[in-house]
Amino acid sequence: MRREIPLDVEGLICRFLNPNCEIVWVTPWSLSESQRRELVTSNSELLILLTHSQQKRLKKLRSQLNSKAGNWKSKLPEVAIRHGKSQFAIAWMNGMILRANWKPTEKLEARARLLLSHDRTMVKRLILKSRQWPKNIWQLHDVSATYIPPFIFQLRRKITSVELQIISGSHMLAEGTWRWIVAKDAIHPTSVQSVE
Repeated sequence: MRREIPLDVEGLICRFLNPNCEIVWVTPWSLSESQRRELVTSNSELLILLTHSQQKRLKKLRSQLNSKAGNWKSKLPEVAIRHGKSQFAIAWMNGMILRANWKPTEKLEARARLLLSHDRTMVKRLILKSRQWPKNIWQLHDVSATYIPPFIFQLRRKITSVELQIISGSHMLAEGTWRWIVAKDAIHPTSVQSVE
């Protein structure tokens, strides 16, 4: 049976814990709240497949990703999966979770740092007040939806905590223009709808 999983961190964890499951990647906003809770619960239950030390490493990684804390190594899986680089993200997680004191090869580290640098630079370029019109509606039609989650996080960190909307371009898994509604103080959208 094929399983739909979101192209985000929880989807990546699901893929990592179910390597033989036939999956279909879907946009992160495709899952309802109940489906997302079910995925998180299912992922937590599958931790028993790992050794105790591997479970600890995965739990630590998950908490760092959810809080946006941690070093560049812990940020890489989230950035890679957002960009659709699932094989790269899985290979990285295999190293981090399955091997104690894992260090990436020089080539792998260079590739990871390049991806992280590109992502960070793209998001920084978006935080221009001229893109906000009218007030609290950010016009990012020309920007891939891939960059919206870190953009929201940076907006919250640097600019505003009010309720806002973002109009973005398409996602690699969904064509069109998208309206993101983000509640006051939230770093995740409450809804993402297609703009007709």
